[in-house]
Amino acid sequence: MINIAICDDEKHFLEEEKQLIMKYFDNKNDMCHIDTFYSGEELLELGMEINQYDILFLDVNMKEMDGLKTAEKIRHFNQDIFLVFVTAFIKYSPEGYKVNATRFLIKGEGNFEFAMNECLNAICEKKQAKEWKYTFHFREGIMELGLSDIIYITSYLRQINFILKDEKQATYTMSEKLDTMEAVLADKGFLRLHKSYLVNRQYIKLIRHYEAELYNGETIAISKARFIDVRNQFLTYRGGI
Repeated sequence: MINIAICDDEKHFLEEEKQLIMKYFDNKNDMCHIDTFYSGEELLELGMEINQYDILFLDVNMKEMDGLKTAEKIRHFNQDIFLVFVTAFIKYSPEGYKVNATRFLIKGEGNFEFAMNECLNAICEKKQAKEWKYTFHFREGIMELGLSDIIYITSYLRQINFILKDEKQATYTMSEKLDTMEAVLADKGFLRLHKSYLVNRQYIKLIRHYEAELYNGETIAISKARFIDVRNQFLTYRGGI
């Protein structure tokens, strides 16, 4: 069950959002619970009870307290809720970075339903990634890892090496094919940059001409055959803002 809040002072549009969200989860045969609010003040009256929600859709242009100010107050006590801003003006997009917004959806666009579905797909994927755990049998010992623990996996001399996110960026090894590990991590957000590298896209800072720069400062080449697909997947993941 995914818990969702919608905060919008335009009742007609709030109802449209609610119907599209319900349709999305019905099509996936998943369950969701939706609560609606007509002002930032009404939403904030919940206090810590806001933590019950997984996703919050916020109208930017509300009277009195707008969506951006509401989001700032929520972020003081909740860093995990997925924030989606709904606005008629894309000019607000840069402000969304300050509160770690997942998407900006534009009211009145002809492809609004498509944008909503893409947004929910991205959120569900990220939510699943946070919850995913897998037990790996390394030469160095057995470890249970989440997706965010792995920066990238590389193959070398008939073994694969895991570069993990920790203070020392420790490396763990096993005798396995990278193709096999790619299958294990299918649909988990890892990009095959070339035959020897499988990279967690959340650690990619940017992609330029045939290479990816990671947040740890490393640069990894992207094969020409894979470049367009890798770039498109990365842009889709980062899309919206």
